[in-house]
Amino acid sequence: MSHWIDNCFKEAARDYYSLLNRHYPEKPTIKLVGDRYGLSKTQRMALYRGIAAGDLAGQRREKIVHHLSKEFLYIDGYNVFFSIMNYLLGKPVFIANDGFLRDCGEAYGRIPNYKIFQRAMGLTADFLETCRLQGGEIYLDSTNAGILDHLKEWQEAVGGNDIHVKISKVKLADTILISLDNGILATSDSEIIDKSARPLYDLAAAVLNFSFSTTIFCLQEILAK
Repeated sequence: MSHWIDNCFKEAARDYYSLLNRHYPEKPTIKLVGDRYGLSKTQRMALYRGIAAGDLAGQRREKIVHHLSKEFLYIDGYNVFFSIMNYLLGKPVFIANDGFLRDCGEAYGRIPNYKIFQRAMGLTADFLETCRLQGGEIYLDSTNAGILDHLKEWQEAVGGNDIHVKISKVKLADTILISLDNGILATSDSEIIDKSARPLYDLAAAVLNFSFSTTIFCLQEILAK
């Protein structure tokens, strides 16, 4: 278990979850609970990104599909690549109580190690090659300064593989993904998850499991005790 998941964090997680279920606002509650238990910045972020009220978390879990076969997959590119990158960088990652992989990388669109980012793209391409998708499309926000390089890197990562997943530069990936009325979405972005009626697939978690057979700690285990 990661060193930041200590007894103080576990107690704080249960208190935070209880308060959310009583409709306390998220950010003030993070401060209240975080200050009470003396939580670090990483621990506070894990609470904020990893725990939702029970009814909301349940609604999100109901949208998750666990297998892909002959489906069309729409991918929130930077959301997926950055999650994998942060794992490779040794940043804290976990499964939130809504069932989606999240991290405490705080990248905010920045790439601290471009080779690691390239590797994240390559691992994603390797996994998608095994999925036998009908097709797919990766959306990358055009606001990212390195997007032209990223488009090229994906083509190189795919190489001659028969993946049928193209990559596109768009103004706002979130807006497009929310508006889709077909296919499966790959993202862990809470706003997209809540606003879309489409089934969802946790691509980042699947890539990590495929590449490393890793066991990622699930915050629900804390709340269930």
